[in-house]
Amino acid sequence: MPRHVVSRAGGLRDDADGNDRVLLQQHRGRPHPNISAQSESRRLPSVLIIGVRKGGTRALLDAMALHPNVRAVRKEAHFFDLNYSK
Repeated sequence: MPRHVVSRAGGLRDDADGNDRVLLQQHRGRPHPNISAQSESRRLPSVLIIGVRKGGTRALLDAMALHPNVRAVRKEAHFFDLNYSK
């Protein structure tokens, strides 16, 4: 089964040839031009992606990070793992 990702235009494209994987890597880690490093470090997130392992949360994050107004943090917070006992 082919993997799909959201393209810049918002549609799904096949990842069989690897072109979309390159597109995702090009956008990874780029801050939005209107966000400064100082203001970014003091802001709380407006969205949290919560999911189980192997549940597609990384794919969702990569797809959302393609949008120019979305600033995605690359390191997982592990909030519930670290703050609540199982």
